[in-house]
Amino acid sequence: MSERRFILGIETSNPSIGAGVAIADAGGAVLDVEPVDAGTRRSDDLMAAIDRVCARAGAKPGDLGTIAVSVGPGSYTSIRVAVTTAKLLAEATGAGVIGVPTWASVARATAVGAYPAAVCLASKGETTTAAVVAGPDDVGDRPG
Repeated sequence: MSERRFILGIETSNPSIGAGVAIADAGGAVLDVEPVDAGTRRSDDLMAAIDRVCARAGAKPGDLGTIAVSVGPGSYTSIRVAVTTAKLLAEATGAGVIGVPTWASVARATAVGAYPAAVCLASKGETTTAAVVAGPDDVGDRPG
């Protein structure tokens, strides 16, 4: 079996940070990013984007050690497709899978000047999900 040396990230839940996939080395340094078509049919491009980013990084399926996927809140269909894709890839490759709350992805993608900071995500209607982020590496799960 090959050395598990890559982390695959999948984010499709929230258009404010963009939909896409990323591949990182085992230490977490991002090697490449591939946007996923932001049209209404994001799921059509997801596997192709994963294939492209893995090919550019030289990652074969057996090289994936971890698959991190955004689990929401966000677009129900996009999350469902991304989580299903991550779980199927993990099953097929033997990689581990980690669910990452969308607020944690937004906090990492935003230049936050001071902590603690609040991340608020607008939902349908007049609903908002909020989380207080303790620091730049805070990815703990908490109710919204």
